[in-house]
Amino acid sequence: MSNGITAAEEHCRQRLETVLGMTSKQAEELVGHYAAAASEQMLEQMAGTGPVPSSLSAHRADLLHRTCRRAKRILSEREMAVLLRVTDSTAGTVRREMLATYEQLLQELLLDAALEDCRWTTHIDGAGKRCAKLTLSSPTAARTIEYQLRRLHLWADVERDGRSILFPDEFDDWIDPIRPPKGLL
Repeated sequence: MSNGITAAEEHCRQRLETVLGMTSKQAEELVGHYAAAASEQMLEQMAGTGPVPSSLSAHRADLLHRTCRRAKRILSEREMAVLLRVTDSTAGTVRREMLATYEQLLQELLLDAALEDCRWTTHIDGAGKRCAKLTLSSPTAARTIEYQLRRLHLWADVERDGRSILFPDEFDDWIDPIRPPKGLL
């Protein structure tokens, strides 16, 4: 194959394009990240410098955590299912194990994923005070932001309303990337 791509890598790229609807470039990048993660995992296990997973699920979680870090994003359950050639249900189990086991290592990616489809608006609370309202795309995303704010001891200053988090006008402990756009407040 051209450009140093093997026949197996080309087949994988085509499969990602067909099954997931990825562009050729997206598929090629994901194949590269997955292959590099698998190589790294194998070499560390052989050398005795990496973790020794106690189950197939733990092995898969380690592989996918490495892939996510290389891709700089949390892969979807469906992407994981296609990469591992397992059912969506099995991929969901592996994804949950990966997130539980490697939560600290993936925290930045989780935060980025939570904020990906968020919306900032100005809001007037029940007391008539102006605040910044962060509306997130899912309850999971809201829990991720809540966890981050609690971890930094900032949760007492804000209020959660379902998928939204309300930041009072006087809140000044903004942390990147949890920060409203300039001029909102």
